[in-house]
Amino acid sequence: MSKSTLVAGFGASQHVTMSNLGGINHEDSVSPPAEGGNCINWVAGHILASRNSILKLLGGRGFLSEEECAPYQRGSKQLQPGDDCVPMDRLLDGLQQTGNEIIQRLQGISEEELDKEFEVPNFPVKFDEPTVAAHIFLLFYHEGYHTGQLGLGRRVLGKEAAIK
Repeated sequence: MSKSTLVAGFGASQHVTMSNLGGINHEDSVSPPAEGGNCINWVAGHILASRNSILKLLGGRGFLSEEECAPYQRGSKQLQPGDDCVPMDRLLDGLQQTGNEIIQRLQGISEEELDKEFEVPNFPVKFDEPTVAAHIFLLFYHEGYHTGQLGLGRRVLGKEAAIK
């Protein structure tokens, strides 16, 4: 996986994420979908919590604290209005800041660093060639999956599609 591909991918993801969250306030963000699933606040917080891992891989620090990440972990209970969660304004700030930082750090990393062997104990996906780049790519794919959910979430709220 080339560095330029990762940079372009995260640039596109950042654009789609921020576009999908445009005009979403905190009240909107904690509104649970009628058919079940996670609210926009959970999806945005989950993406931001995942970016903590990406930034650590790239030598940076995460935006959210471990305590703030707790409601956004895989398998956590569904957020409901009134639950303790990160305010949408803070999530938006964090997503903007971490998206820019991930892109800057990817631009500055060497291909040799990306090719270094890296394996996460107990990670659910096993790689034939576990490298930093492979892990970052999988986290990029994960982010893209959830970025699409943000687009659906905004439509469920009755908002116009951000990406046309």
